[in-house]
Amino acid sequence: MAKRRFELPGVQDLSKEQEAARVLPKEGQHLIVGGPGTGKTVLALIRVRRHARDRDRHVFLVHNHLLHRSSAQLAGETLSSATWERWFAEKFREIIGRLLPREPTDTPGGYRAVNWPAVLDHVKKVTPIKDAPYLVIDEGRVINPSFADYKVFTATEVPDIDIGLIETNDPEGPHGAKGIGEAPVVPMAPAIVNAVYNAIGIRFTKLPLTPERVLRALKGEPEAADD
Repeated sequence: MAKRRFELPGVQDLSKEQEAARVLPKEGQHLIVGGPGTGKTVLALIRVRRHARDRDRHVFLVHNHLLHRSSAQLAGETLSSATWERWFAEKFREIIGRLLPREPTDTPGGYRAVNWPAVLDHVKKVTPIKDAPYLVIDEGRVINPSFADYKVFTATEVPDIDIGLIETNDPEGPHGAKGIGEAPVVPMAPAIVNAVYNAIGIRFTKLPLTPERVLRALKGEPEAADD
């Protein structure tokens, strides 16, 4: 049986959305978001190929070894890539001068998650690095056929989460507290009232904005006493 060979699509094969993402400038930070099967990995590899052809210093970071191997098959042997955690651990040791901080584990020889609060404490003290290579990061891909059977972490599987509280003193809140629940709710009524005004040209200044009130306004009738 002949060995299957996969190749990256040509520019002419990209969708309109993919082409818009492909021509983004090299400089700056760009986030490409899309569901499974939208071609994010293909776009990342095309961008890496562009850096390789222009002889730019670059690194393609992938989520795991499986993606590393499949990406190398698509892009060819010249692909400059690594799994993100291995690359980050090497760079951390090179720049900071010590091993990457990790969380303790009860399993001897088991995987130890990165201790991100400790990493942040060290990174804050580092002078920004000049002439850093371009980073193209592929966040991974969903292996499940659909989200219907996608497995979600349960309470017993979620790792420990460190919460960093930011002190605030909001003069409008009780005891200086800052509310967050009201923020997305407050604009809803004005947005609806503005939409009605744009549709019929009548400005309402009181709530609730019921269908009966709108109908009376369209007929030119006065507001009822209980409105």
